[in-house]
Amino acid sequence: MYDTIIPRLVRLAEAPSHGKPILEYEPRNKGTIAYLNLAKEVIERNGTEKKKALGRGLEELFSTEVLDFDTFESNIMENATTNEIQDIPINEIRPNPYQPRKSFNEEAFKRAI
Repeated sequence: MYDTIIPRLVRLAEAPSHGKPILEYEPRNKGTIAYLNLAKEVIERNGTEKKKALGRGLEELFSTEVLDFDTFESNIMENATTNEIQDIPINEIRPNPYQPRKSFNEEAFKRAI
């Protein structure tokens, strides 16, 4: 058994229907981070004996740092430079053309803004 818990999230379920892996579909999603943590855990647990292989291996893709998805977004905000984060006027935001939901609660939408 592994220690990492993969949460049940809508975005995780949506990714395959769009033909994309979750890492590409929603890279900052809590589920994506959980899957990355699971991959690191698998590598750490099973990676004690290095096998000869082509390329540099999965270790090159993942750092050994465990990501805490409760503080992930705040860490980005605290460590990002001013040119990495941009304010976008609300009228320039368009819905995703692949949005599976077709109807929205207008009042809930206004409260979210």
